[in-house]
Amino acid sequence: MLSGKRAFKIMLAGFAVVLFAACGSEHTEQDVIIGEEQNGSATQDTTPPVITLNGEANIMLNQGEAYIEPGATASDKRDGNVSVETSGTVDTSKAGTYTITYTAIDSAGNKAQETRTVSVTISTLQLQSLNLEINVSTLNLGEQASLNVTGNYKDNTSKDLTEQVAWVISPSGSVEINGTTLTALKDTNVTLQAKVGTIVSNTLKLDIYWEVNGYRLPPEPDKVLNDSTLLGIDSNNNDVRDDVERWIYKTYKDKHPIYIDIAIQEAREDKLILKHPEKAKEIHDEVNKAVVCQGYYKYEAKYYGDPILIQEDAVDEYFRSKIYFNTKERKEAYEQYDSLLSGDSYTLVEGKEQKAMCDFNTSKYEE
Repeated sequence: MLSGKRAFKIMLAGFAVVLFAACGSEHTEQDVIIGEEQNGSATQDTTPPVITLNGEANIMLNQGEAYIEPGATASDKRDGNVSVETSGTVDTSKAGTYTITYTAIDSAGNKAQETRTVSVTISTLQLQSLNLEINVSTLNLGEQASLNVTGNYKDNTSKDLTEQVAWVISPSGSVEINGTTLTALKDTNVTLQAKVGTIVSNTLKLDIYWEVNGYRLPPEPDKVLNDSTLLGIDSNNNDVRDDVERWIYKTYKDKHPIYIDIAIQEAREDKLILKHPEKAKEIHDEVNKAVVCQGYYKYEAKYYGDPILIQEDAVDEYFRSKIYFNTKERKEAYEQYDSLLSGDSYTLVEGKEQKAMCDFNTSKYEE
């Protein structure tokens, strides 16, 4: 004890400071604690408030039914009750899933959030039928069309439900639907229906095709069926297998059109190899024409007043081994053809005569 004075011991963040003050005759020592002491050191508040939702975390409503916000409360270990801020809206006139967010922040800045999900669905109690319409019947790949779905109700009213239905699409992945817009993704025959609960609309059929430079390509063939035979599928009967024709147009559509002409010619000639590999020597000159034509427009044309149109080969080893002769049976046919040519010599076509090997109209590229 200190006579005639009071000793005040103040604890500040772990430091003890003794202050003396003149006093009467009382001789006491008092501890004044500033801050919070725990295990000899001050601690920081890092615990967020706890939010409690009033009512269910997931609410289901029928379209048009009123949404009454249940609200939420929040409590904090130190601050007690904390105010809650609510954000988000629910439009019950439109089917969909809505999220309401509840936020609480304590005096130390700790933040807590909780959410409530409100699902608004179309009531099928009064809905009688769905009518699906589209503004086209055919589309090129990448093109778009407008959809409209009308819901007809028992009270003789109707409502646009286009953006509120589920879609039944076959084959899957052939189209993409965003709101009222359909985009063609795959060339095929598509069937389309709209659905609300157990109510299904009429069925629409859509023909999606792939057209390049005004030429409509055959549809993508079934790979298993296409590869099950030596010649494969040629649905448009132009002597070019469908998968090969599609590859050619996909690969060369952005190059000079002569690339497509030469590759198509090569594909027709390669078909001769598949059909008659045993006649290798007889068909060699015919089978080699596309390569000769390609050589003319890559190297020789400039010497005869014609433009050089080929910078890189349209027909090469990759085309033959990976694209055309792409199965075991097709490779075997090519190997038979190739082996029968061994040991013989063949006359090379030279000069402007190479141009005559092209089986397409070359004058359109020389104007």
